[in-house]
Amino acid sequence: MGLPSRSIHLAACALAAGALLTGLVPASGALAAPVAPTARAAAEDPPTEDMPDDGFDDEHEGEQDDLVGPGGTAAGQRAPGVRAAPVPGRAGDFRLAAGGDLSGLVGRLDAALPKQGLTALMEQANRTAGWEAACGNTSIYGPDLAINHRVCWAGDDLASTEWVPQAITGVSDAQEDEDWGTSNAEPIAVASYDAKNPGRSDQASGSQNCVQPAASDACNEKGVRVSFFNQATQKYRHVLLVWPYVNSKNNISFDALHASEGTCTGTVTPSCKAQNGIHVGGMVWYGNYLYVADTANGMRVFDLRKIMDLNPDNDADRNDPTPDGLESDVKDKKRIGRQNNVWYSFGYRYVMPQVAP
Repeated sequence: MGLPSRSIHLAACALAAGALLTGLVPASGALAAPVAPTARAAAEDPPTEDMPDDGFDDEHEGEQDDLVGPGGTAAGQRAPGVRAAPVPGRAGDFRLAAGGDLSGLVGRLDAALPKQGLTALMEQANRTAGWEAACGNTSIYGPDLAINHRVCWAGDDLASTEWVPQAITGVSDAQEDEDWGTSNAEPIAVASYDAKNPGRSDQASGSQNCVQPAASDACNEKGVRVSFFNQATQKYRHVLLVWPYVNSKNNISFDALHASEGTCTGTVTPSCKAQNGIHVGGMVWYGNYLYVADTANGMRVFDLRKIMDLNPDNDADRNDPTPDGLESDVKDKKRIGRQNNVWYSFGYRYVMPQVAP
């Protein structure tokens, strides 16, 4: 494994810490002191060699330094009305609550659309990344830290005001051997959110309709996209993250990620206000899954084995037939999902549906 991935691995770990906590809920409330583990739980969780120090001594949790006030005064003896400071806690003090089941919807999408694996997607990477000295030596907030390698976007992505990079992870997080299949791509994944949030959609009427000829293709809130970098070829490809749903005709479809999915009772309509995007404040790649942080809704999960390809012949000027007997159009950048028996994706060749809330 080369140095670039190990550098990315360290950066991703830092971001992952914030991302994972977004989807966790303290078992006894955010300000509750950690509950002391039972003897059995302690026995089942022996010390692990070579793991990062959690900052706690091996002692009863009631004796943690962060539960003790200045001068050694116990936190429980603080002055009346003084609120306890939150404590970091341990993984066992938090619980994940499962959301709804999307497997049926994803299965229907899988049957309707062609599919592509990540290894093949890396071979189809179509945008040339800046590498090393080609990225310049900009220092926006002061002198750069010492680095081993530098990677940057292609010119139009670098200048974009629509997409803001926010989270990073890589194959080094995904699996121990830091390789993906037979490829030597050693992928890096960067998630960006759509910063243009006009509060309009292609379902609204009049000037608020994003499909009208006068509207730019930045009109719709496109949610989140993940850019996969191929370190071997120094190229990358964007993949749009999407949410599967059943439309008003009882057909499977998908939409961009928004903050209020689930408020439409299964159908997206003009009255469904699902145009606010998500911030994608962190992301972790583990095994076959991407875990994406959503500030308001916890964790969203995506399966790298379920990447849909809406342009298999790589010819954007010609619509492609789909397994469900319809066709896909990647030239129209203002529409998404199944509309009038045509599949759209805001112009992206690849979309990856959410498999679990």
